[in-house]
Amino acid sequence: MRHFHLSKPFLLFLLFISAAPFFLFCSNTIRHQTHDDITFAVTGNTAPVSPFVGFSDTVPILFDAINRENPVMLIHTGNCIQGGDPSMGIKEKDIMRQFRLFSRSLSLLKPIAYQVAGIKDLYNNDPTLYINHTGKGLNYSFNYGNIHFIVFNTLETADSKYSSDNSLFWLTKDLKRYRSRAMTIVFTHNALFTPPRGRSSHEKSEKIHDILKKHRVAAVISGDEPRYFTITKDNIQYINAGCEGFTHKNRPWKYKQYYLVTCRNNAISVQGKRLNFNNRE
Repeated sequence: MRHFHLSKPFLLFLLFISAAPFFLFCSNTIRHQTHDDITFAVTGNTAPVSPFVGFSDTVPILFDAINRENPVMLIHTGNCIQGGDPSMGIKEKDIMRQFRLFSRSLSLLKPIAYQVAGIKDLYNNDPTLYINHTGKGLNYSFNYGNIHFIVFNTLETADSKYSSDNSLFWLTKDLKRYRSRAMTIVFTHNALFTPPRGRSSHEKSEKIHDILKKHRVAAVISGDEPRYFTITKDNIQYINAGCEGFTHKNRPWKYKQYYLVTCRNNAISVQGKRLNFNNRE
């Protein structure tokens, strides 16, 4: 019987051929993870005029318009209800009624919705009812593809768990855990900086910024200010997607607004949309 002796170069060639599909698969996977192109919607300040009515009939129209845009998700930047405290005559049942009605409107959405706590979403400065409604805490995060999203609380509440120091500790821990993600976007209720010169508008703005700039955060999107503006600070885009009229002269009950945010090639672009209800009776 003749014995065949394979040369070393030929053996290396066979090894390369057998491993090629594996390397090709890995290469395609890495390329996909670093080039996520997505569009999501942002809105906020959809609270009714009165806590005792508990419903804004323009919200379903707003959500229907967002559905037609076909975003992958919706971020609500806060104030979905008209909260307050007992001294204002508001009772717990008024808060719960508003949450139930808002949840009914959310059920009309095709994209998944995430909420940021606004100051009006609290009852007696306590986040318990809001947390029960959303099923999440005030600080949480999630991933879509290779993009990491963080919902970060900027409110001082009666619950010490969400104090500034505890929230900053949580933020640092979360950013470290997901530091390998291609892009990180943070959502807050309060705008951390305002124009024209990037003035700090929150007590912990600079401390929060120092943490964010160390962990490759691309943008911070807020919604408490009624207007739209952007500020770039240390390569971080601070975007306030205001939804109470594009100018201070607009009456918020006459308009509903939303924004389409597109992430493409590691860049972020924002397009504002407005529904005009001036002709409604």
